[in-house]
Amino acid sequence: MGDYEYYEDRHAAEDDSLVYGYAAEMINAVPNLSIPRGGIQFPTTQELAKDLDEKFDEMFSQVKEMGQKMKSSQELISEAENLRQQAERLEQIAEQRAKYGEDPFKNGTVFKVDMRYRSSSRSYAYAVIKVGGKFYLSGRMSGPSTIGGGTANGYTWENFVAWLAQGDATVWRARQLEQVL
Repeated sequence: MGDYEYYEDRHAAEDDSLVYGYAAEMINAVPNLSIPRGGIQFPTTQELAKDLDEKFDEMFSQVKEMGQKMKSSQELISEAENLRQQAERLEQIAEQRAKYGEDPFKNGTVFKVDMRYRSSSRSYAYAVIKVGGKFYLSGRMSGPSTIGGGTANGYTWENFVAWLAQGDATVWRARQLEQVL
């Protein structure tokens, strides 16, 4: 053996003893750690590869699931626009309630409305009944409806009051009904 080979073998042996000595210090530093008699069994490369593949498959399926739950930009924009429209509608309802107040009438209330529209000198009489939280008018509305909905669908309180505001209206409530048949 030449000097070079001897030097390399001696330093390799010293390096190994340093590594093993350091490992022994680490093991001794951990309480209640024992090494089995046969030594520590490390997994084979195939076992590590299989475990890695399983973990990768699990992560891939989680990412795929997250991707399916994610919305596209267009879906988010559409959803935001719908929420804006809902907020505007709720603001309008809040403004109308502040303007007209809460509906004080019970279902089943019957009214007579004498109405003279601002665009006409004629007066009209309507029968109105409140059913299911909506006001239903007799007759037919002519011209474009400026208050939304139609008489067939009934008016909400806000729409009913807005309709009354289109002209000079006098509202009579029927307090006593007389059975005729």
